Amino acid sequence: MILKNIKILKIFEFLTLSVLLIAICKFVNNNISIRSLYMDDLSNYYYFLRQNIFEYSFGVVEKQVHYRPVFYFLLYIYFIFITGNIALSVKINIIITAMTGVLLYYISKRIKINFVFSILISIMFLFSRFSIFQIGQCIGIIDSVSLILSLFIFILCYDFIRTGKKINIIYLLFFLVCFTHERYMCLFVLILASLLLCDKIDKKNKIKNFLLLILIATSIFLIRYFLLGFLIPRGTAKTVITETFTVKQFLRHIFEQFGYILGYNLGPDYLCGIPYKNINNITAENIISIYSFILLWIVAMYLIYKIFILFKKKNVKLIFDDIFFISYILSCIVASSVTFRLEMRWIYSSYAVFLIYMGYMVTYLFKVLTKTKVVLKILFVLFFVFQILTESFYRKYSDNIYFLNDLKETNSIADSTIYEYGEDVLTNKKIYITNKAFKLSGLWYRHFFK
Repeated sequence: MILKNIKILKIFEFLTLSVLLIAICKFVNNNISIRSLYMDDLSNYYYFLRQNIFEYSFGVVEKQVHYRPVFYFLLYIYFIFITGNIALSVKINIIITAMTGVLLYYISKRIKINFVFSILISIMFLFSRFSIFQIGQCIGIIDSVSLILSLFIFILCYDFIRTGKKINIIYLLFFLVCFTHERYMCLFVLILASLLLCDKIDKKNKIKNFLLLILIATSIFLIRYFLLGFLIPRGTAKTVITETFTVKQFLRHIFEQFGYILGYNLGPDYLCGIPYKNINNITAENIISIYSFILLWIVAMYLIYKIFILFKKKNVKLIFDDIFFISYILSCIVASSVTFRLEMRWIYSSYAVFLIYMGYMVTYLFKVLTKTKVVLKILFVLFFVFQILTESFYRKYSDNIYFLNDLKETNSIADSTIYEYGEDVLTNKKIYITNKAFKLSGLWYRHFFK
């Protein structure tokens, strides 16, 4: 009877949290609406109409400069759901993003972060401006699904270090995430770190598992090579990384990502909405400064006490968790910095784990600074409050981001034509687009109204 009651309570907790986070995610993204398809959404839908699910997922055609069969399989199913009702796409994206927040909550609790802080971490995750790309595009599910798979890999690796179990599940998820988005090949570093940090398996099994990891990574590269004809994955906008990569640009993107995490938009307006340098609002500047100060204060306190205890106890295992967290965050940051431009959606994965790390830091400080628990709780709540204020300010300028700006135009065209006059508009009306900067020609024109 007791076990049954516990199970009921867990189900109630899951359902309550899911409803809460879906409501928050809906509120945060209330200004985003998809009533038309354009750019990558439209070109992917074009192939969806002409191919069956197998051809669409596994075929090597013009659209697949990147070989992402897991993503295309899920996108095909996604298009089935929204066909005839494009507006459903935002609702689906909101539910997926909110459920990622639920996953973040359970991961936080698994890492012994308290109940309240775990909820706050999930809410901060949903308020983040980095989620705009997942909500405002049909193809946003590529980042959502990749993030979900990578978070499962993260927590399974965390458990593996402590138990030495479920390494095969980790390898399976690694294989799947690499064929969802090739950028997550970077999780090779996290899995390797987990093998090195785990003391629950002997040296022989470590070597065996390491060789298996090498074999899986090699097979991923070879599959891509035989199907696409090149070994190194293409960068954003189908660019060749070896042609666009520079060390200066790479280091600048790494610096920019740390800036984004600290609350400073360091990219151009068409990628981030509004750069920090263009903010002409003293209140907003103060809010961002306080947010970054609190963040850095928590990190500094943690580092000081962790280093002090490390030297006092002289036990390197004390920093195993830190090596683990940093392996994930840095590998994601580095993988996102090699291409010629940095989009905010690529920061979402490192930021998600960084939020968990912040919760872990405060939880650790609870243990070593038992007399200042109240102060630490207030500090984390202030971190939460100023993060929400910072993200809310930046979201006001989200329409400046390139794809949302185009979406606003195409929604307007759809509203003024199909949704107002019906399908007869294509034969009985002449359509004028008055925005000279906006283009609707070629493939876009032929298939937009379909």
